[in-house]
Amino acid sequence: MSSFSDEYFCPRCGAILNDQPGFDPEAGAWRCTECGEMLMDDNVYNGELYEGVAWFCDGCGALLNRQSGFSDYNVFWDCTECGHRNWIMESEIGNGKRPEFTCPDCGSVLDNQSYFSKDEDDWECTECGAHLHHDYSDDPYEVVEETENNTEKNRSDSSTCYSSSYTSGYSYSSYSGGPSIKTKKRKRWKIRILSTLFIMATLLSILTFFEVKMMIPVGTASADYVGENFEDVISDLKDAGFTWIRTREIADLPADRAYEEGKVESVTIGFFDSFDEEAKYPFNFRTVVAYHALKKCTTPISSKKAKGENYKDIENMFIIAGFTNITLEVEYDIVTGWLTDDGEVGSVTINEDKKFTEGKEYRADAEVVITYHTYRKNKPK
Repeated sequence: MSSFSDEYFCPRCGAILNDQPGFDPEAGAWRCTECGEMLMDDNVYNGELYEGVAWFCDGCGALLNRQSGFSDYNVFWDCTECGHRNWIMESEIGNGKRPEFTCPDCGSVLDNQSYFSKDEDDWECTECGAHLHHDYSDDPYEVVEETENNTEKNRSDSSTCYSSSYTSGYSYSSYSGGPSIKTKKRKRWKIRILSTLFIMATLLSILTFFEVKMMIPVGTASADYVGENFEDVISDLKDAGFTWIRTREIADLPADRAYEEGKVESVTIGFFDSFDEEAKYPFNFRTVVAYHALKKCTTPISSKKAKGENYKDIENMFIIAGFTNITLEVEYDIVTGWLTDDGEVGSVTINEDKKFTEGKEYRADAEVVITYHTYRKNKPK
């Protein structure tokens, strides 16, 4: 007779689990002794990497699946009940070390207790001292692997476990949900991989089809663009049908080669910087036209610090820095020279920029205007 108010049934064979020795609905997992099916509660973690596998602690027999934070993606897991470290690996599934026998009173794994033997009819748990006894004289603990050929043997020779005088039976634990679960898992992963590869191949085929449909001829070899004016090259590429055109300025020309400014250094379409006039590329490929420009010069001093210095010193500093377009402007406004020195800089502007910092970049031909003070008497009549 069952000691539980609710009856539990195996969904595979329909057996009443309450009548099976050692069954406990609060345990979270149970292997049906009639058909060998591994059963787990809905609120117990059912696994992701090894779906349907119940993991039990080697130290105390606790069900690891129901411990907070447990995942079968972990390489190992420290039992929250006893602290024992358990390896969570595929090699541990169905490795022949299970089932293990546990005490129905305290849950200790009997196999780990000194001098324990499954051949003994009676055993006293070394953890809690409970007197245990099994029901049959023959060996009821033989582990029978779950296959179609021995299912009937499992049903007729199901394991009867140790029991005490005040428990309904003794439960055993097993790491494996059976070869069928592992095979099902492998098949599911194969299907996922094949589906992913199929989708990727389909998308690649569609992309390739549209790219081929968008191919247009350049009409001009890359070598013929070199040395041409970049604006003319851009116009030619637009006429050919290319829509994504960008420019890249190469500031490397000194002032004496300013006549070369704007000449094309290279044209790159997609990943190709060398092509002939018959080459074809998708019209939406990124196209970059690189051309030469006058080199940049950096300011040797800030506009604030230049104010009050002698104009000749400031002029020399800008000449040394590489600036070529320097203009001097004179203000004849000094009367006595007590407050302002003769030749003192009043302001410096670069391309009409009145406030610039030291090290700021400008083109070498940027207009530099240095304004300084001198005596009124020096003003030409």
